[in-house]
Amino acid sequence: MDDLARFTESLREDLAAWQEATTGPPLNKHASQVAGIVSQLTEAMAILEVPGGQPRAELEQTIGDYLHIWDFFRSKLALRYVPWYQPVLGAADDLAWAAFQPISAAAAAQRLQDERLAAAAAQRLLRKLREPPLVYFSRDVIPFTVTRGQNYQNLLPRGGLWTERSEAIADNLVVPVVSLPWQRFSSLLMLLSVAHEVGHVVVTDLDLLPALRGRLAEAGLSPARLPLWSAWLEEVFADIFSAVVCGSSVALSLVDQLDRPGPAGAEATPGPGRYPPVELRARMILHVAERRSDLGDQPRPPRPRADQLADFDADVAAVAAALLDDGYVQIAGRLEDLYPPVDGAELRADMSRLSRGRDPEASDIRTVLAAATAVEVAKPADYAQYEAGPRALRRAAVIRDVTRRRGEEGQLRARERDRLAGRELAALLALP
Repeated sequence: MDDLARFTESLREDLAAWQEATTGPPLNKHASQVAGIVSQLTEAMAILEVPGGQPRAELEQTIGDYLHIWDFFRSKLALRYVPWYQPVLGAADDLAWAAFQPISAAAAAQRLQDERLAAAAAQRLLRKLREPPLVYFSRDVIPFTVTRGQNYQNLLPRGGLWTERSEAIADNLVVPVVSLPWQRFSSLLMLLSVAHEVGHVVVTDLDLLPALRGRLAEAGLSPARLPLWSAWLEEVFADIFSAVVCGSSVALSLVDQLDRPGPAGAEATPGPGRYPPVELRARMILHVAERRSDLGDQPRPPRPRADQLADFDADVAAVAAALLDDGYVQIAGRLEDLYPPVDGAELRADMSRLSRGRDPEASDIRTVLAAATAVEVAKPADYAQYEAGPRALRRAAVIRDVTRRRGEEGQLRARERDRLAGRELAALLALP
């Protein structure tokens, strides 16, 4: 066996081993993610074996590139085997699924029922909203997302890619990824950012921006302020989505993360950047939570109102109504109807338990993490003294569904999607 054959066989064996590992814990919750990645790389290698293809030296470089791409995903999956990372990553994965699954199921049901879709269009849409985002930790100081279909070359391990074929693969991310900062690994309130980041994945997967722009244009906003809200639109939707999924504690998480000098996202006054000012974002989150539940005496972010935001603050209700009141055709209904409210008596009961050294009792990962966040921000001494974070993570492990996670449309459709992905990749990499 020559070197090229050894390289190829080594990669095939490794991909097969990791796919086999998804039959049991801890990777049984990542079966569709691993299948999507393996399918893409397996099809890419099959294309390399077509006679009359690349020169041998370039083939060896290409296989090296594929190993480099696989290592990006493999290193993140491998973290799930490290015992001291498992509690936090497990909770983050569970929250990503809790945010992603309801809208994924609604979109799948709508696509299957919509007989107006042309056959080809329906086949392309089968690939959408299959895999939830893969959560990992990185050195970046704020959370971020790379959505499905985007270029992820700048996230790859040091060394870069050598061949055009590999660059084409890295220009089309098959599984969205959500990065959380290592610097705040021990803080559970950071996990609520996952819901916001899933909101970005939803915008991309459902192609929501055209509809969101149309709704914002009809919200009755001042012509002077509409351009800024338009510039902020995707971030505003992600904030609203996170408030629908996780409730008012998202505002506590957001302000705690961004109420400090540092990265983009902490603008203090309205401007043409990507992010609204932190206070305005918190107000939007609280407004969405309040329209869904009675917040009672739940903690709010201790941040004074800025006078320069008064006019924008008056827009909050109109923007929220524009994005939430009516249904979306992609899910055949309203976003708020897919997620039971988190705020309420159960959340407050778990906050009380955690702040008194007792274990939470909620059966919803969203409530458990929201309660831990509220205690961490509002009662940091109690949070530390009574080990509220570890208690919340233990509860998350207890309520976790340990069965193998599948897509809503079943294994047969999953294989159909994988074959489709392979054909799409084959066309992408076809030699001129």
